[in-house]
Amino acid sequence: MKRLFLILLMLNLLFSCAHAASIDYDLTFTDRELSGDWEGKNSVAIIGKGNSCTISGKGASLSGNILPLSKEGVYVLSGEFTDLFIVVSASKKDKVQIVLDGATITSANGPAIYAQAADKVFLTLAESKDNLIADGAEYTVADDGT
Repeated sequence: MKRLFLILLMLNLLFSCAHAASIDYDLTFTDRELSGDWEGKNSVAIIGKGNSCTISGKGASLSGNILPLSKEGVYVLSGEFTDLFIVVSASKKDKVQIVLDGATITSANGPAIYAQAADKVFLTLAESKDNLIADGAEYTVADDGT
C-alpha cells in the first residue's frame, strides 16, 4: 500500500513538473536587478502620512485610497501608509522597484502591495531600516486578466 502511494505521489509530481515546465517564464535577471541597488538612481520619493502621502516625482499619484505606480522606475516609500492600496499598474515591459526605507504599510481591506501589471516587480529593503507590511485577514482581489 505504501509503495502504491509513493508511486502515485511520484507520478503526480512528475506530471505537475512537466506541466509547469511548459509555461514560458522569463526568469533571467540582469546584474543590476540582482544587486538591489537603488541609491543614486532617479527615483520617486513617496512619504506616507497616514491615509495620504507626499509624492516627489512622476509615475505615482494618489486617487482616494489607491496609490498606483504606473511607470517603470524606482519608488522609495517611507513613513506610515494606513489603509492605502499600493498597486503596480505599469506596462508589461516595465520594471518597477519598490524600496521600503522605514515604511509601515497596512491595509485592512486588501493587499498592502498588489502587483497587477509589470514585467518585473522588485521589493527592496533599505539597510538599517525597520519596515512593516500588513494586510487584512480576508479580502478578494478582482482579477482583470492581467
